[in-house]
Amino acid sequence: MWDRGLEEEIWSHDLTPEELSRGEYAFSDYDLFSGDYVEKHLDQLREGYEPDPVLEVTCTFRTETGTETGTETVTERAEPAYEPWISVRYDLKDPSEDFLAYFMEQTTYPDCFVVRVEDTPYGNLYVAYGAAEDLPAGGVTVTVTVDGQTLPGDDCRLETETFAYEGTTFYTYLLIVPRPESLPAEGKAQVIVTRRLLSYPDIVRTDVKEVSFGGEG
Repeated sequence: MWDRGLEEEIWSHDLTPEELSRGEYAFSDYDLFSGDYVEKHLDQLREGYEPDPVLEVTCTFRTETGTETGTETVTERAEPAYEPWISVRYDLKDPSEDFLAYFMEQTTYPDCFVVRVEDTPYGNLYVAYGAAEDLPAGGVTVTVTVDGQTLPGDDCRLETETFAYEGTTFYTYLLIVPRPESLPAEGKAQVIVTRRLLSYPDIVRTDVKEVSFGGEG
């Protein structure tokens, strides 16, 4: 990963034979702020500098021409691509205790699990509860499980908020799943979010986030 602004490496990794044999590599646990790059440029980042990253992949492979064997190196670059930001949380029963309501002045949905697809310029994204056989590009599905049991989601609903900025309309999708009365007053839930990437529609990824519900957090 290369920062074009500072012309400096942000992160690098040598693929192992096992990773190559799988045909894909994911660095979902990568933390920019734990690396040498941030430590070296911390003052600039604090002053508002934003990295301009590009992903560079270099592959060296063996070639054979007649009886001669050699090597060839190929380097490809991939530009950053936009994907909507998705947040997952449990909105507290008492909005006066929920920082989104009292500090950020945002609308909350008390005693509900809420998945927010934040501030995207796309006004027709597919967002739904339950599994989907064939998600469209940018599509999102959500399920919530507690103690291994999947909530039916019969009373969940989808709401959309909009705002305009410099002539562009932005949309926030809110999938709201009320906590059923059959659940314990407090506990932990697994919110499972599956999405087909908007910029790379061949890729479908699933993320699981554990959230506490009931009580005060």
